[in-house]
Amino acid sequence: MPTNKQKAHNKRLKDQRARINAAKEYPDTLYLEKVGEQEEYHLVGQPHAVEGMAEPVKVNLTLLDAETEEPIFQRISPTSLDKQLAANKSAKEGLELYERAQTHHREDQSRGHMHLGFWSEMGNPKYNMSRHTTHNQHALPLLNWARKHSDLYLSTLYPLIHEDWQAHLDTRKDSMAWLRDFMQDQVAVLPDWWSTCTFFNTTTPGVHQDQKDQIPSFLFNFGAPTIVRLRDYGVDIQLDHLDVVIFNTSNFHSTYSPDQDLQGRWAFSAFMRKVFYEKQPPHNLSQARIDSEVEEPTWRIRGANV
Repeated sequence: MPTNKQKAHNKRLKDQRARINAAKEYPDTLYLEKVGEQEEYHLVGQPHAVEGMAEPVKVNLTLLDAETEEPIFQRISPTSLDKQLAANKSAKEGLELYERAQTHHREDQSRGHMHLGFWSEMGNPKYNMSRHTTHNQHALPLLNWARKHSDLYLSTLYPLIHEDWQAHLDTRKDSMAWLRDFMQDQVAVLPDWWSTCTFFNTTTPGVHQDQKDQIPSFLFNFGAPTIVRLRDYGVDIQLDHLDVVIFNTSNFHSTYSPDQDLQGRWAFSAFMRKVFYEKQPPHNLSQARIDSEVEEPTWRIRGANV
């Protein structure tokens, strides 16, 4: 006969499974008008009543542009209790590797800010791993962990990703195959859907956008909650521990903490630079730099985190 303690534990697991299934089976889809910068922003995607559940449930969320019906932002939680437990275990390993890598990282240490994988700007004579990757003996284990954690999540989240973005992601496999051939074994540690990731442990209240990245990008949030603000649409969205975001980073966005007393938030964003997606060899970038001198510059904060 199970003890009272075992019964209580089994009930908690049953409730957890029910909430996870409800988040997946009753997603919210919102159509948003572009409104520009606002003095006040309203929070969307809050927990709400779901049939059969005693307490409000935070469900998966998809935001679409009301005019174009194109996806803007998706927030997805673990799709099963097994995945949630596995992701929790993975997150603990990732935090240990991240903290170890920070001890050998001198730039921006107060922000815990690290670029890993391949980086490219116009005018680069060749493609290389980022300096944060090559100058830190603990960087490759962290990058390898990011790939494994990404694979753990994205393989099961894929059916929940908006079909437009699924189509984008499917075409990236060919681009990554080209990059692997171009760079040979240097790119072996990277997955099919992104070429670069940025680790950080703070928020960025300054508004920014990333127009040189192929849409969509990913954000993996850990530890404490954070709020993502989409300035063009006048909304805030809360992310919790283990939430994954798929979003269009060419829209102006920023992040802030819902409670300044909360500690322990860290995250990594994962993305593919457009030059890799478009299979541009480095000499094309040099010409693009010359051409861009007569054009209006595009604003980008290099390494801005979310």
